[in-house]
Amino acid sequence: TGEIYLKRENPYEAQRYFQKIVEGFPGSNHIQEALYGQAYCWFKLDDLPRSRDALDKLEDSFTLSGSLFVRAQTLKGHICIRQKKIACGVNAYLAALSKAGTRAAKDILTSFLEKVILSTENTTLLEAWNDAHPQDVVGRLARLRLAEVYLRKSEFGEAKGLITPDLVDQLPEGARTRAHTALKTLKQHFIRKIALGCLLPLSGKRAPFGRRALKGLL
Repeated sequence: TGEIYLKRENPYEAQRYFQKIVEGFPGSNHIQEALYGQAYCWFKLDDLPRSRDALDKLEDSFTLSGSLFVRAQTLKGHICIRQKKIACGVNAYLAALSKAGTRAAKDILTSFLEKVILSTENTTLLEAWNDAHPQDVVGRLARLRLAEVYLRKSEFGEAKGLITPDLVDQLPEGARTRAHTALKTLKQHFIRKIALGCLLPLSGKRAPFGRRALKGLL
């Protein structure tokens, strides 16, 4: 019944039925799903403290696995981000990603990470992610975002070592356009603009040679 109300976009009624299982049937096989359902309902109702309490109770009471672990960590990530706890959110999404069983689930979680990391302004946090996750998607996105922040500040030397063509190829598809833009900006700054000139006799007795030389140059 709780799940039916949830599908009908009525989380307030849904959580009442999940609560009945939690209070009346603590030994039920459905207790884990009921606790998760409660947490999800409170999140939908924008009551983040209650949502986190239900989620903590679920994680403290049970060893989660499979789909429920992924959903619980994803929800924790959403709660943390809404509470402006960015590092907590990224860690939760990353935990969910490590256990995601399908390509679709991995793509969704990667998009969550991409959205959060590429909107982060805190360079200390970005550097910490880069150091802790140099070979995975978190580290790569952190390097891109660091490069963007440094380029905006005209700190081209700092950005130069962060973004490379290899990094662009390893980024999620949605981030590659931004990476190409950052790389182009960086290259334009370091290109040496050199003007070439030539002095030719275009009049007088040596003019034929000058005009032939000019034609060849052009």
